[in-house]
Amino acid sequence: MNDGNDWSWQDKDEIKMNITPYGGTTTEYTLTYQNGNWNNTALGEMTLPATVNAWWPNTNNASHEKFTYENVQDTWYQINGMADINGSMSQNTVDLYRRSDWMTTDVNTQITSSALSLNLKHRLCKVTVKIVGFEGWDTNPTMENIRFFGKDNNNLSGTATPSKYIDIIPLQITTTDNHTAYTAFISSYDYSGIYILPLMKFTIDSVDYIIYTPENIGNNGFLVSIQPHVS
Repeated sequence: MNDGNDWSWQDKDEIKMNITPYGGTTTEYTLTYQNGNWNNTALGEMTLPATVNAWWPNTNNASHEKFTYENVQDTWYQINGMADINGSMSQNTVDLYRRSDWMTTDVNTQITSSALSLNLKHRLCKVTVKIVGFEGWDTNPTMENIRFFGKDNNNLSGTATPSKYIDIIPLQITTTDNHTAYTAFISSYDYSGIYILPLMKFTIDSVDYIIYTPENIGNNGFLVSIQPHVS
């Protein structure tokens, strides 16, 4: 099972999948990770070739076609006096972060062998913002109210309709070169300001700093290094 990621599968992780055998009806299965292996004793025999649609995480808010962020809390405020933020969710623990990494196989992936092999692809964008320093302060200031942004409903093409703007509390990490960074899985969207929504917001000394991207970030990994300047 290839997830193409830098976090590790944990015991009892589950992947959901729908399999349609040749000339047969679609059946839903659950793959469970245990001791380094994926197990499904119910998979049994089927007529090949077959097609499979699989996805992670196995939660009520996820399917192969769409993903809605879970545990979105009601809130309301405006960004730059333009974008209405109508919800807030957290990815500030490793578990919440992992559960926000929506992945699926390609639509109707064909399988021709009983040795099942799945390639899961990221459908959201993994964003990491590295803080490389501060300029204009005598000592490093404290960054507060750190938020990324996205839309609550997502699909294989990007964001779904209807959908609302939400903020996302990121996971704080330390990079290999010993910098503080913030990372989260956010909607595949344009955060350049063309469509109002920024990539990131934080506060230093009661001043809001807002970060936009130079382009549509799609569903690829996106790393940006910033050095806040005193305002």
